[in-house]
Amino acid sequence: MDITKRQVVKHVMLPGIIPRVRGLLGSTLCNLAYLIAIVFNTVRILPKNHPYIRAGSAGKYSIRQVIAEASNHIEFSKKNIDQVVVFIAIISGLIILAMQFILFALAFAISTANAAMPATVADFFVTPNPQEDLAFKMLDYVFGVPNMFGSSAPIGTAFHDALQGLFEFYSYGILVVGAIIIIYSIITIVAETAVTGTPFGQRFNHAWVPVRLVLFFALLLPLLNGLNGGQYIVLHAAKLGSGLASTGWVVFNDSLEQGTYLGDQTQLVTLPNNPEITHMGAFMLVVKTCDWAYSRKFREIIQPYAVWGPGVGDVRAVGLGDTYQDISELSSGENFLVVFGVQDSIRFNGSPGNVGLLCGALSFRVTDVSEPGPAVIQQWYFNKIMEFWEGGSGDAYTPDPEGANLVAAVNGGDYNVNEWGAHYTYRYLDVVPQISDIPLPTEAYKEQVTLGLYNEVGVAIQQAVDEQRLDTGWALDPALRDLGWGGAAIWYNKVAQKNGALMSAVHNAPDAQIYPKPMEIVRQAKLAEDTNVTAADFFTPSYSQDTPRPFEEPGYDKLVLPMSKAYSFWETDGYRSDALSGQTSLTGNKLIDTINLVLGTEGLFEVCKNKDIHPLAQLSALGKSMLDRSIGSFTLAVGSGVGSIFAGEASASFTALSKYFSATAGIGLLVGFILFYILPFFPFIYFFFALGGWVKGIFEAMVAMPLWALAHLRVDGEGIPGDAAIEGYYLIFEIFIRPILIVFGLLAAIGIFTAMAKSLHDVFYMALTNLSGHDSRAALQVTTNTTDAAGVVTGTTTTDNIAARNNCFQDPAGDAIEGSSAGTEVTKGPVDEFFFTILYTILLYMIGSSCFKLIDLIPNQILRWMNIQTASFNDGRKDATEGLLMYASLGGQKFSGMGDSISKITDSFKK
Repeated sequence: MDITKRQVVKHVMLPGIIPRVRGLLGSTLCNLAYLIAIVFNTVRILPKNHPYIRAGSAGKYSIRQVIAEASNHIEFSKKNIDQVVVFIAIISGLIILAMQFILFALAFAISTANAAMPATVADFFVTPNPQEDLAFKMLDYVFGVPNMFGSSAPIGTAFHDALQGLFEFYSYGILVVGAIIIIYSIITIVAETAVTGTPFGQRFNHAWVPVRLVLFFALLLPLLNGLNGGQYIVLHAAKLGSGLASTGWVVFNDSLEQGTYLGDQTQLVTLPNNPEITHMGAFMLVVKTCDWAYSRKFREIIQPYAVWGPGVGDVRAVGLGDTYQDISELSSGENFLVVFGVQDSIRFNGSPGNVGLLCGALSFRVTDVSEPGPAVIQQWYFNKIMEFWEGGSGDAYTPDPEGANLVAAVNGGDYNVNEWGAHYTYRYLDVVPQISDIPLPTEAYKEQVTLGLYNEVGVAIQQAVDEQRLDTGWALDPALRDLGWGGAAIWYNKVAQKNGALMSAVHNAPDAQIYPKPMEIVRQAKLAEDTNVTAADFFTPSYSQDTPRPFEEPGYDKLVLPMSKAYSFWETDGYRSDALSGQTSLTGNKLIDTINLVLGTEGLFEVCKNKDIHPLAQLSALGKSMLDRSIGSFTLAVGSGVGSIFAGEASASFTALSKYFSATAGIGLLVGFILFYILPFFPFIYFFFALGGWVKGIFEAMVAMPLWALAHLRVDGEGIPGDAAIEGYYLIFEIFIRPILIVFGLLAAIGIFTAMAKSLHDVFYMALTNLSGHDSRAALQVTTNTTDAAGVVTGTTTTDNIAARNNCFQDPAGDAIEGSSAGTEVTKGPVDEFFFTILYTILLYMIGSSCFKLIDLIPNQILRWMNIQTASFNDGRKDATEGLLMYASLGGQKFSGMGDSISKITDSFKK
């Protein structure tokens, strides 16, 4: 024989592993096939003269050929029961042997390929923390089978004992039915044998009928705790499937290492638009004017006190050294007032904290100060009020008749409210010296305070957002991980929690709860007696005919005058003009003004401004903003209704306003409820109902197991299940595989929702361009003149145009429209922006609703890839949020109709 060069090189260089393995396995398997043939010959399945048992025949046939030959010779009958048992034992042993090789290979491959994976095959199906596993708890709550799931849920209750007793009774009842079917089958077989002459008839499957009969009794007879074999199969399938899903969820968590389920946590907090807090400066100018008036006329020393309850001890003097956190802890998290007055246990005995409320009070609404972001912004609000107050008090200022040294600050500081308060008292209070021509603040001062506070609060909000984004509370909670796959969707409520807390804190700027005592006396009197009072004239100490209003307290008619003048300065001609404001600018158009004042047009635009923020965070923040503003609208509705009682001839107008604000509040509350409460809870809602649906499917299977055992009582058909019972095997497999498919559905929903929402943001501007055209009139910046007290221009300041910030309705780059520039507007005004914002929100909501349905759709539909068309229990289950949205809509409609209820109540008081 000629030897080639290739053979020489191959012999020298290669070890010949594959031929050696093939030879080893071949010789081993051939010998195994020969041994199996000898066993079959021993029990008379193979005849003595069969070629497979001859000496020297090993290696000429395979194990498969031996099994096939034995199945042709065996006769499944009672007299050959020993042959049947041996045959089944051999097949079972071969199957177990093959599975051992497969599992060994898998374990080796997996353990070496990825260290994060379970070390052994069994670890794939072991629940990491069964005591706290949510799915196991639910199964224990329902079935209470001892030594099955091992959760901390109580088992062995009276209900569980009764249920297991019912299962046992049910199994025996079906056993009686099965006995009838067996008798009927025997009669049928005898009849077919007589008719056809063929033993057992032509339909009788000699190989599988005995196996099915044994399986029928094994599945149906109760074993332990009243449960039969089939029901234990279902519970074990559920246990293994749940363990697979929980292990997979742990692997997913371990693979995250950093970040959250929604990605980088710095992209999970929206940047709220700056609230307009000019009212803080306006109110504090009135307070400081009151402080000067009481000091000059009565020598009263006014101080700020935090008051949170009716008790004598529910009070604390406050200043710049105090923290909002300390006061909120003292108030046990309840809202508190900062009262400007005098503490005297004799004069003001019975008042909260013995504090006489002389110069007004501010309301501080406590938000979740455990969140770092809200704590920052609320502390800034508190500090700002204290800065206004501690800019000076009483006589701590020498009046400047010329105003040459009185220059209003633009950014930071107390904005000279103490100095201007002094000027109002020196000009209008009848106390010597009285300076009738001392200068007062100008319209430029309003603009400076408005823009200055706007810029300051913007810096504070950015700091609050940064703190909230870096909070460790975003980390994956180990307690949630211990809940297993059943708790996979609980984390997502953090998005609404943290954005909602920050949004509330930003919009919960301190409000003027009570004006100074002399002003409140005037207002109450004028509302009771005067039907033509305007907002700017609320506190003027005269009737509408300009006749003086007498006071019971001596000197109050003079004391209130400087305060009312300071108040009127802010209200006359309004400080909410287009040049100063983008949220509450008054246009004269009732629809636009309602949108701006009640819902807050700019307050809706954070969805578009925060384009890099996760859409789930955007929508929850938008929903919270609308909820807060709608509650304010409802407050206006109630106030208008109450006002109609005392409005006299203007009663009808107040009633109409009440209904109008109620309708507006209903719309805002409905949209806000959906966006803040429902949408961020979509993952949890769909996932929790999917978990519950899985448990329901298991209960259905437990009831169906005796019927499934009956389905095996067929004399025809191939295989163990036959044509009747095969669907039950698919349903058991569906119970096993469904948990991890639900987890995949959750992750798919989150990922696809994020992708679609970000893509929508990228194309929304172009869609609006095609729909409405564009408007290039909006400027990105506004130049403002800075003047001194005498009105002399001292410089110019260029600031961002609040009304033309980058949002969904501007060209962000300037190249989407030919010839356009960055900042080009595509809409025509606030109404367009409002309704396009609603449209944008609706689109995002529709995207979220359709995506989160994947939590149900993927488990329901994916088995079709295996050509399994069997409908499971969960396939026909309705959308989990369908009823919720319907009831939310009905609630919004009912709330919108509260205006009628308020009208009826107020009408009853008028009679």
